[in-house]
Amino acid sequence: NVGDAGVMGFGQGLGALTTLASAHLVLWKCYNVGDAGITGLAQGLGALKRLTHLALYFQECCNVGDAGVMGFGQGLGALTTLASAHLVLWKCYNVGDAGITGLAQGLGALKRLTHLALYFQECCNVGDAGV
Repeated sequence: NVGDAGVMGFGQGLGALTTLASAHLVLWKCYNVGDAGITGLAQGLGALKRLTHLALYFQECCNVGDAGVMGFGQGLGALTTLASAHLVLWKCYNVGDAGITGLAQGLGALKRLTHLALYFQECCNVGDAGV
């Protein structure tokens, strides 16, 4: 099973793809991926200075929590060319209001963002404060 080290390494590899303009990533049932992995992935994505479109699905990543989603938001905030983002958090039970607020702060830094789709499906700890 893929864990934090694998996702962090993948993020570093992505960061080297300097001409990448579009990315579609799915992490599904990655039970060994936690906050460190997601934050590392975001750091790699943040290095992509030509990325204009991003679709990312976290599905049933049970060990991802607020710290990972906040770190991911910080990484996204570095994507100055991002125009379109499609983000799905599905059955991420450890993500709550603090994580979603951190994600929103990162997204708020994206001045070229014209299309945003966010889905929080069965994220039981996300309440009014997070949305």
